Amino acid sequence: AMPMECRGILARWEAHEGMLTCWISTQGPIPIRNGLAAIFHLPEHKVRVVAPDVGGGFGTKIMMFYPEEILTPFAAIRLGKPVKWIEDRRENFISSNQERGQLHEVEYAFDDQGVLVAVRDKFLHDTGAYTPYGIIVPIITACTLPGPYRLKHYYSEFTVLYTNKVPVSPYRGAGRPHAVFIMERIMDRIAKELKIDRCEVRSRNFIQPDEFPWDVGLVYQDGGPTKYDSGNYQAGLDKLKAMLDYDNFPKLQGEARQHGRSLGIGIGCYVEGTSIGPYEGANVRVESDGRVFAATGVTSQGQSHATTFAQIVADQLGLSPGDVLLTEGDSQAFNWGVGSFASRAATVAGSALHLAAVKVRAKAKQVAADLFEAAPEDIELAGGRVFVKDAPHRFLTLGQLAISANPLRYAYGENARQLMSMKLAGPRPGPALPPGRGAPGLE
Repeated sequence: AMPMECRGILARWEAHEGMLTCWISTQGPIPIRNGLAAIFHLPEHKVRVVAPDVGGGFGTKIMMFYPEEILTPFAAIRLGKPVKWIEDRRENFISSNQERGQLHEVEYAFDDQGVLVAVRDKFLHDTGAYTPYGIIVPIITACTLPGPYRLKHYYSEFTVLYTNKVPVSPYRGAGRPHAVFIMERIMDRIAKELKIDRCEVRSRNFIQPDEFPWDVGLVYQDGGPTKYDSGNYQAGLDKLKAMLDYDNFPKLQGEARQHGRSLGIGIGCYVEGTSIGPYEGANVRVESDGRVFAATGVTSQGQSHATTFAQIVADQLGLSPGDVLLTEGDSQAFNWGVGSFASRAATVAGSALHLAAVKVRAKAKQVAADLFEAAPEDIELAGGRVFVKDAPHRFLTLGQLAISANPLRYAYGENARQLMSMKLAGPRPGPALPPGRGAPGLE
């Protein structure tokens, strides 16, 4: 799968300000900003990169750098005029980063009960002509392969090869599908050899709830341990079987054959590394009209950030999500972050927005407590208003409170300076590792 929307860049150079502005269909505007500032010897605050709502990304749009992302602003600076470059579909097919090229040789051992004892996996990884992301993709493959299974003896070795293909970078699963395919093939082969139901083989090998935390024993792509903190894989598989009426499938399959139809069903279980760090941040600020400005450095490729991020902030500040003004993917609105990939935006950037909104809420309650001569714990925020619990008729709007917190000529109280604004940025300790399972049907 590749994005329907090809890449595009518009670069503008303001010579009198020494300011470079680029609108780029990228998943990582802030790293792009950092790189352009270094390449063109500009202060970072003199380079603005904006990633508008550009449609699909899937990882191919977080390359640092595609040549056009440097050449287009270079031309704009040299010519002193705005320069636009739009990729056509043929260029997209020829030059977009890719991945999937791996060749695995696998040995595995199991006992007569179908319990997997050991796996040895050696594989070749095609990295294309360059390694813009190092060897992240094969590392992900090696760490993903054990999946939800109690694999105590595991050896993984890979060799990365340069070829004459376009470069490999994390894309559409980024090494995970390869690993899941291998492990699920192992499970199916065990089931076939021992004549055991495929789901039963998986059940016998699942890590049990009382065995967590489970350390896979490998270092993940972000430098942290591949460690599962909790899970109940059997419950998930049981739910899937019930939804599919799995136990009756052989009967349905036999009836279909009598009518000349061939039905099949596949089982796949996995644990996916998501929400990787190392960090994201957010800015939450109450405007004088009572609406709330929220900004983060991640970008949107159709993940409904405008809804989810607004809900996160609105829930803390007693607002309608429509009163939250969200800006993302603009290095001038928020200048610190990594980008949108690896299913991380809602977890990492969403957490930053939540924590920033929590702190703004606490500040608002403190200012209101001083104004109303009440305790902070007695202050409530609801419907865009701030009031004491037992006296909702005496209220200030959130905007009025923001003005009171930082008026023109003086600040009210020691907690008031910049009271209704909070920037928050911090590291994430490690990746989230949620389980999954699927059972595609085939006719």
